[in-house]
This record gives sequence, structure tokens and C-alpha cells, in this order.
Amino acid sequence: MFVRSLLTAFLLAVAPMHGHADRVRIFSIQGLDGGDTGDRLAQAFVRVPGVKQARFDLYASELTLVLGEQLPDAGVLPLVSRAIAGVRAVPGAGQGRYLPPIDYSPGIDVAVLTRNGSAVGPLERLRVPNRTTIVDFYADWCVACRPLDEHLRAFARGRRGVAIRKLNLARWDSPLAKEQGPRLTALPHLVIFTPDGRRHEFDGDSWEHIAKTMRWE
Repeated sequence: MFVRSLLTAFLLAVAPMHGHADRVRIFSIQGLDGGDTGDRLAQAFVRVPGVKQARFDLYASELTLVLGEQLPDAGVLPLVSRAIAGVRAVPGAGQGRYLPPIDYSPGIDVAVLTRNGSAVGPLERLRVPNRTTIVDFYADWCVACRPLDEHLRAFARGRRGVAIRKLNLARWDSPLAKEQGPRLTALPHLVIFTPDGRRHEFDGDSWEHIAKTMRWE
């Protein structure tokens, strides 16, 4: 269905072009919920007539296309919008962005300590004394991080003894990722300090497993 919608939109958007060589074009993609959806978009574009190659840049949220003469540059824009509701393509690089995270309710002790993957030092220094401190490693391109963040918002609502510290990994080769080393292999990644200082670590686990392990149910 995803590919069929692109092909149908192509027939409506394409205009005849003659005498043009293949072109490499970059489109900034705005409004995706994660990198997985961007990969699906690129895979679908490979099957569109006039597209020779398609590649999605996870970190920049950019779609690079090698276009033949059948598909004009302007024909790409409506194809993206019709393929994924709420998503748009902007010609050129450097303007890609994912959906922003949802704000936490007022009164919740939450802070974003890095938005660009910078190092933060030993995580023990982030622990809030006498509170359950949840250190949340996430990324804007991480699809699975969004539902976990929703659970964190619900869990912290109305609980004064919970502090959340969010760390945007940004890239797998960021200083923050290198600082954590081999213990961090998947997102979402949580490090939880209990009020008495005990440390628990969850790498790519579901909220259900985390809550059961921590006996929060």
C-alpha cells in the first residue's frame, strides 16, 4: 500500500522531460517519527519510475535521489507528502528534522542534559539524592524511544520522588555514545538509580519489562 500510493502519485505528478542527464538531488525530510519510516520511504522511492537510486540519511533526515529524466525535481515533493501524512520534503540539505518530543507536564522534575550527543561524564553524578533518578538515552530518529518517553511521562506525573534526566545520543559515534562504550548497544537505553543509590541498566528493553523488574507495577 505504501509503494502503491507513491506509484499512483507519480502518475499524477510527473511531467515529461527530455534531454536531461541523471541528477543527484537531496531533499530534507521534515515530520518523520523516526529513521525506520525514512528507510521505508527510500525503499518505496526505488520503485518509482524515474528514480535510479534512493538513500535515507538517518542522522540528517535527508533523502538522496538519483533521478532520471522521467521525474522532475518538483515531482518529488508531492510524492513524499502523499506517501506519509504530515511529512514534507524541502529541496536541499540541512533542513531535515524529526517530530519534536512531547513536553512533560509542569511539576515533573525533568531536564535535557545534552541535545547533541556531547559527553556528560559519570552517570552517578546525575543522580538526585533520595529520588528515583531515570537517565534516559534517546535520539530523535529512534522510533521505539517515543512510546517509552510516553510511559516515562505518565510514570513521573504526580510522583515527587522521581527525577528524569534525558540524554540525546544524536549519533552512534557521538562523544556520549563513545563514553558509554559497549554497555550501550540499543535504544532506548535507561539507567535507573534507586533512592538508596542502587543502579539498574536496561538496553533496548520494553517498558513492561522495565516496570516489572523495578517492581513499579
